[in-house]
Amino acid sequence: MRTTAVVLGFLLVVAGPAAAQQMTGQSISALTGLVTTFTCDEHGDPDCFRYRTELGTIPTTFFTGEAVATTLAPSGELVVGNTVETWVGGTLSREIRLDWLELPSLDVVSSLTVTGEPEVAWDIAFGPDGTLWMTGRYFPSSVCSLYTVDQVTGQASEVWTYWRDLTSIAFVGERMFLIAGTSELLEYDPATGVERLVADYLPQSLWVASLSAFDGRLWSLSFVPTYPPGPQALMHLGTHNLENGDREVLVQGFDYAPGGEPAPAWTLDFANPEQQPAAIPGVGRFGLAAIVVLIGLAGVLLARRVF
Repeated sequence: MRTTAVVLGFLLVVAGPAAAQQMTGQSISALTGLVTTFTCDEHGDPDCFRYRTELGTIPTTFFTGEAVATTLAPSGELVVGNTVETWVGGTLSREIRLDWLELPSLDVVSSLTVTGEPEVAWDIAFGPDGTLWMTGRYFPSSVCSLYTVDQVTGQASEVWTYWRDLTSIAFVGERMFLIAGTSELLEYDPATGVERLVADYLPQSLWVASLSAFDGRLWSLSFVPTYPPGPQALMHLGTHNLENGDREVLVQGFDYAPGGEPAPAWTLDFANPEQQPAAIPGVGRFGLAAIVVLIGLAGVLLARRVF
């Protein structure tokens, strides 16, 4: 007696373009201390970025003049640089304090006093290995320095100096990018000490207010100031080409900057993409075609002879 057993294998794979990751981040007003948050699809409704959720306000004394030193910690807290000024015997003394604020409550959960040379923090960022970086300077020096900050002792160690204020810093993977003044986009390699001018936006009268990174790309808030002081300037959200600095605007009118000689007005800090919800794959024309092919290939005929 011979019996033939037929086994059909069925494999269903949904193939198609993955949906864009949700972009989660915070933006803080340097003028009022208002903290806003958003979770938006970069290809979705731009109003999601414009009409953000207000979490509350933090004291504007946390900020240093036109600079608002902020970043998101790997553990999820919002870190804000606070330059504390005190008068001692007729002499002005400055001290940098970094505060970790819990989200969304904005409660201060820990603080760190920065020791060493710098008196003013322009911006802060965590490197891919968790190192805390800070740009700042001391008075009356006219040059700005890049520092690493020991997260236990607060000791700031100088790594590099530049002739203009380094007002914003962000990491795209292992690559470090900075804004010098308001218009120069720089790349700096801490391992080699090599700096590179990626782009100069001065001919476009473009001010880049704040850098951040998301999903392997460099993002910013930028605007063209209005002269003389008058109407507010629209601040746009966009990306920058890592090699030549070419800018692509994603959201026009993310918010407003004052007219005239404005401060950067708003910060931009994206959460780590690895902490975002996983993308849900979609099924398109090519995905359906792939399903048909895979189903056809998945049928397996197994002949087994039983005696």
